[in-house]
Amino acid sequence: MAAVLSIFYVTSISIFILLLQSELPMLVVDRRPTLLFNAGMALSTIVHLGILLYLLSLEKKGKTNSIEVGFIAPASIFLLFSTLVYSFTAITDWSATVSHVFKVAGYGFLFVLIFVRYGQRPFKEVEEISNTYERFLNSVGEGIYGIDFQGKVTFVNDSAVEMLGFRRDELVGRSSHPIIHHTKTDGSPYFMEECPICLAVETNDYSFVTDEVFWRKDGTNFPVEYFTQPLVSEGAAGTMVTFKDVTESEKLKRLEIQHQNIQYEVALAVTVQEALLKSTNTVPMAFDTGVVSIPFKELNGDFYTLVPDEEGVFVSIADVSGKGIPAAIQMTMMKFAMDQKESPQTVLARINKFSAHYMEQASFITMFCSYIDLASKTLHYASGGHEPVLVYQPAEKRFRELNPTGPVLGISEGLKFKSDSIQLAAGDLVVLFTDGLVERKKHTEDTNRLLREAVLRADLSLDAATLAQEIFAQVNALEPHAIEDDQTLIILKI
Repeated sequence: MAAVLSIFYVTSISIFILLLQSELPMLVVDRRPTLLFNAGMALSTIVHLGILLYLLSLEKKGKTNSIEVGFIAPASIFLLFSTLVYSFTAITDWSATVSHVFKVAGYGFLFVLIFVRYGQRPFKEVEEISNTYERFLNSVGEGIYGIDFQGKVTFVNDSAVEMLGFRRDELVGRSSHPIIHHTKTDGSPYFMEECPICLAVETNDYSFVTDEVFWRKDGTNFPVEYFTQPLVSEGAAGTMVTFKDVTESEKLKRLEIQHQNIQYEVALAVTVQEALLKSTNTVPMAFDTGVVSIPFKELNGDFYTLVPDEEGVFVSIADVSGKGIPAAIQMTMMKFAMDQKESPQTVLARINKFSAHYMEQASFITMFCSYIDLASKTLHYASGGHEPVLVYQPAEKRFRELNPTGPVLGISEGLKFKSDSIQLAAGDLVVLFTDGLVERKKHTEDTNRLLREAVLRADLSLDAATLAQEIFAQVNALEPHAIEDDQTLIILKI
């Protein structure tokens, strides 16, 4: 358009001069320029010189476009020289030729500028914008493709190509539905008449679908969520489809369901534990008793029970390696065995046989089982791999350890357990505990030293419940490392 207008302008001026040359004032007389001609040349020189100075000032301020300066500056210089050749001298064939050469060069730069600025440059800008949008589409994680009013793919981004397994040229220009959306999740055909993507081209409606599949080139499918957006431009209709592979999301949903099931199982196990321990804690004792049992997580792997009869009290403490419903079942069995009020070694044998036969191989139990004869103040006990129980005798200011008399429970059905006994005296302190109270994984020491120290620091005149709380707090205060297991402490004041 600029070239056509320029030609029209030059042609119109030429015709105007030819038709009215007799009426126009003379510019040249006897090959010498007139005053009017020199005035015009001077004005032209001032204009071109002004343009140069203006461009230089803008360039110093950093406000000029390098392309425009690169063409306008030389154009102005050539046109400036063209006027100077004519000015104030006789016009000869040589000067006319040189002047016209400078003019052609100057106008040539202007024409190239017009071509670059208004012809070539807009196409480059469009190309740059197109490349920018293409880079943007290829940078997103979702698959994106567009279809025209015939359902044929017009563009597809890298993510879509990668997820679908097709090359770009295998998709662009072809109908998308028969290639990637031809079959439903259940294997039945997916007709185009009911496909939301195909219908979106006709209805120009938005849609969001969460329970369908797309098909890869290798014949496999994957679950997708997709969103359709109508594209309408100057009467041309189309649809852009944005989709993502939700395989990982489906896995997370399944894991969430499994987690909920596990939480339900844990809740059942907690209910069983609470019922068992609650029944134990409400039994009246013949001597002062204090218990502290804190689970490391929701479920407590520790178990204890106190069952009195007419002549004494059955006391036991155990640490179950498993968790969940199996551990709760084992605790139920231990409670049942203790309620039978048999000898400690017999109780251990029963629990061992049950655990070895019915529980998983990786599950085992350490347990200390005892019976305190109130009349003789004798403690009869059997221990299956449990931590040594401490008996503190204040009169003699010494500790005695009741060590295991047999292996851990649940390893083999045929294990034998033996019992032992110790004579107690009034004022003695029987301290039963699980390994979580005295052991930490971050150090190698596996002793009850801190527990002994806490007992020695405690005020033994306190009631057993308060004393148990104080000793429990003292042990954890003396231990520098964090708690890593269930903790149970039982204090019996004879």
